[in-house]
Amino acid sequence: DEETLYDRFAEGLRQSTYRRGLSGLPRPLSPQTAVKHQRHVRAVYFRCGPKTDPKRPSKGLVDEIQHLVIASPAAARVKPKFAVDQARKVFAACDEMTAFGARGGGTRGRKGDGGPDADHRWRAFIACCYYGGQRFEAMESLRWSMLVYQDGSPFFEIPAECVKGRKAGVTKYVHPHAHELLRRLPHDDADGLIFPWLSRHSHTHLLNRHYWLQERAGTRTEIDLHGWRRTHDTEMYRLGLGEALELARRAACHSDARTTRTHYVEVEPPVIDLLPPLDPHWRRAPVDDPSQRKLF
Repeated sequence: DEETLYDRFAEGLRQSTYRRGLSGLPRPLSPQTAVKHQRHVRAVYFRCGPKTDPKRPSKGLVDEIQHLVIASPAAARVKPKFAVDQARKVFAACDEMTAFGARGGGTRGRKGDGGPDADHRWRAFIACCYYGGQRFEAMESLRWSMLVYQDGSPFFEIPAECVKGRKAGVTKYVHPHAHELLRRLPHDDADGLIFPWLSRHSHTHLLNRHYWLQERAGTRTEIDLHGWRRTHDTEMYRLGLGEALELARRAACHSDARTTRTHYVEVEPPVIDLLPPLDPHWRRAPVDDPSQRKLF
């Protein structure tokens, strides 16, 4: 019956595995992923039942809906992120990315996007991920026209269609180190993509390259690209971003911190400036604002 079939499905999820990339080792599904799939199946099963609801119509394929039990998963574990010393080693390993691209990267024998500037591209990409904490989808959609300057400081004005789960766009401060690396990238089209090579390759291809960087860095980690966002959030938390926002909210007597963040205080830029630099030898220099250049 349906309940027995569902139990077999749940047992199959507990035994299922997946791989990260083409060369990754088999990993068991997390309890949270198994519960997600069980909820999807239960939702489909509910729609097959006899109940009718104008907002949630059913098909009436099943005479009686049985109760399907979903076991509550254990507390979700924190997904892996880079420690600062690991992040610096991976960033330094970008120097070898040109050689990796020349060999094809081991991805189905295809030529990589190597070349004389492959190391610069990966450095700029990792710096923007670490200092900015944007999702991969947003990084893939970044254009040069989104890079603007406010009082001499660089910002990314990212529209809503490039930001997951938001109805409005976001303005993200660009750390001076990331800005220096971005200005070294070649760009002829003022509205062109900043990282066009991200969309030219599959996610598996990029993931394999990222794992290769970690191998060359000797970090003994296998962290995905989203790990840079988790690293950014962790370091921002350690620097006291939440406490700074709460202090500003109380000083302004606001009931909602969103009012303080949106209209009164730019809390993030000063905290982002305090992030440990990816290159310990990097020294801050005045921001090169192209809009302020003059011809003599």
